[in-house]
Amino acid sequence: MQAKPRSLQTELFKIPIHKIINARHSLCVLGAKINRSEFDKAFGSLYSDGKGRPAKTTRLMVGLQSISTT
Repeated sequence: MQAKPRSLQTELFKIPIHKIINARHSLCVLGAKINRSEFDKAFGSLYSDGKGRPAKTTRLMVGLQSISTT
């Protein structure tokens, strides 16, 4: 019995991201300049432990907010 040929599609997630994207793209450059720990400091007090649903990350919430206001 022969092994099945490997599909390139299943190998997609094994490729390092820096080989797929252009690191000089303006969004990549901007993303590297953002200090995300400042968001945690600014919005961390608004989260409460143990109440309600588990919190989403501040990075996700700030990103979603910036998308909805453009």
